[in-house]
Amino acid sequence: MKLFKKVLSGITLLAVVSTLLAVTPVSVNALTEGDIDNSQLITIGEKLKSSVADDSVTWFKFTTSSTKEPWYRIGCIYKDESNYGPHMYLYNEEGEELFEKGINDGVDNFNHIKLDPNTTYYVRINFAENTDYTVYVDEIKDDISDNEENAVSLFSGIKANGKFECVNDADTYTFSAGSSKTTISASLKYKDNRANIKVFDEDGQSLLSEFIYDATPKTYTINTVKGQKYSVIYSAVEPSFDIVKYAGTYTLTVKSGSSDIKYLAMDSVFNKATQDVYLFNGKVRLTKGIDYTVSVGRISAGKTTVTIKGKGTYTGTITKTCYVAGN
Repeated sequence: MKLFKKVLSGITLLAVVSTLLAVTPVSVNALTEGDIDNSQLITIGEKLKSSVADDSVTWFKFTTSSTKEPWYRIGCIYKDESNYGPHMYLYNEEGEELFEKGINDGVDNFNHIKLDPNTTYYVRINFAENTDYTVYVDEIKDDISDNEENAVSLFSGIKANGKFECVNDADTYTFSAGSSKTTISASLKYKDNRANIKVFDEDGQSLLSEFIYDATPKTYTINTVKGQKYSVIYSAVEPSFDIVKYAGTYTLTVKSGSSDIKYLAMDSVFNKATQDVYLFNGKVRLTKGIDYTVSVGRISAGKTTVTIKGKGTYTGTITKTCYVAGN
């Protein structure tokens, strides 16, 4: 009986130890693999040629700039059809893997990613056989923020022109509704790319989520509350059939109530023969008398005041001081 208890206790102890071993995570820092202390330095914006021996690992490192919210393109190029299964990895200083990418011969293999400023990152590349290759890191300035805190304002009827810097770039805009119905028109320059447009209200509720597959502009109508603020996220989606560096340029227009003319482009001519103002919504010239009116304080040469008032679907007033030229 005592022997049975001892055996049972041993089995129980073994089971407990086995359970602990099974659930205890094993921490492996990838930065300890290979000769990371001799990592080759990559200068951002330049291509670095290197080589790797059979079945070995090569490390590189680079430090990001102080620029806020840029994209980084990290890539590798090689030509060797006999090499099987090469991979490229990116790690932060803590050894956390940020991405893994298989590398194909004869093409530019790259990933786009947003990284913290003034921070060092490590690139690991492994090949099965001896190979010469080129590795690089490019910084891509993002003109329109992906962060709602730095979103660009849209004004009713005023076309916004933007550019997707790379696949997965998500440009963020905001607008204030001027009516209970708002129309949003979006276009994408290149037909071989895709984009996704989303609209959210102040509570984060989704009002619109649609894909744009070609260069034909798409228009959507959503219910809005006058005076409330809305967010628009327009993002580039990677095509399923190819890898692209850039997803192309686009336009985005919101129409919600009247448009304030102060956001329009203006051109003017003032002399004794002609006193005129021309307003443009993008490249479209507005019609005086229908979209706006112009009044000039004096016709004779010298200093004068010009007042432009919005009309119809345009509102607001602009007052400018001009000088009328003599003969």
